This record gives sequence, structure tokens and C-alpha cells, in this order.
Amino acid sequence: MRAFVVTVSELDVEAVSDVLWQLGVRAIEERRVAAPDGIELWTAVGDEPEAIERAVTALGDCWPHRVVEVVDVAADTWRDFAAPIWVSDDLVIVPAWLDETDVAADSTVVRIEPGGAFGLGDHPTTLLSLPVDEGGHPLLAVGDAGRGRSAAWTTDIGPHWLPNEFLHWPGFSTLWRNLINWTCANHRR
Repeated sequence: MRAFVVTVSELDVEAVSDVLWQLGVRAIEERRVAAPDGIELWTAVGDEPEAIERAVTALGDCWPHRVVEVVDVAADTWRDFAAPIWVSDDLVIVPAWLDETDVAADSTVVRIEPGGAFGLGDHPTTLLSLPVDEGGHPLLAVGDAGRGRSAAWTTDIGPHWLPNEFLHWPGFSTLWRNLINWTCANHRR
């Protein structure tokens, strides 16, 4: 497994991150380095030489970069450490391959097949998928507001906070068209 590492100044973090997001990366880690105002952006662009060359070409000669071999033992053993995550007294997130033997029959079980975009369900962003009454922080909130309607999307719509797969999801444009049409519809109580 290889990491693609780009060294940038603090002023260039956003611009270079944007180039990397456009390449389709799933995550970018920022690490401070000893150089004054220096930051390393660690990501994965793919192990194939063509994928690495695409990243190098996209960055041009503006920022130094390197490829680092990463020991991926954790990538093979992480499932051994997965466990159900209790969100509330009656709501539990369970990795898809685990039993529900310790879950009460009246509990709501959300099964997750972890991946690069969602993880194990123990990250704070998991709360984005839960309703407010379950302690969540919804990604989309809609409701009536006086004689109209209101909609709030609580993050950006680009790959910075949402997975690239979301942007290429066949329902992406339908979601936005329907949301705008619903919000703008003549609505009176």
C-alpha cells in the first residue's frame, strides 16, 4: 500500500487539497512538519504507476511530493476489533458481519458494511445519519417556516466532507432538483 505525500505551505493547503479531491481521493490527512509553515498532505491516489503519474501531473512542479510505502497490517486486521456502537438506549450500529446476540429484541439495529466513506460507525459524522431525537445532527433538515418552507444542508456538497461517490450517485441531481422544487413550492397552511 502506498501513500502519496505532498509538502505545502499553510497558505497552499486548500488549493492542493482541492486538486487531490478532484483526483477522487477519499481522505487527506494534514501533518505539520519541521519546516517553517510546512504541512504534509497524506492521501492515497492508488498504487498503480498511472494513478501516481496522474497525481504528479495534476500538481505540476509547484509542490514537492513523494510516495511512501505504508505497512498495511491494520488494513487486514481491523475487523477483529469492530464492535457494536450504542447510540442510545434502543439504537445500535452493528458491523454487518457481527451477531446481534447482545441486542434486545425491541432495539433498532442499523447494520453497516464499513468502507472508506463510512467507517465503523464510531466516527462523529455517523451522527449525521441519525434523527435529532436520537442525538443526531442531520445532514439535511427540512420543515415548514411560517407560510413557506425551509431547507438546510449542513455541510458542503463537494468531496471535502462527503464521499466522491455521493457526487457521482445517479440520484444526486434529482435530490437537489426535488429539494429546490419542494422548498420553492407555493405552500400555505
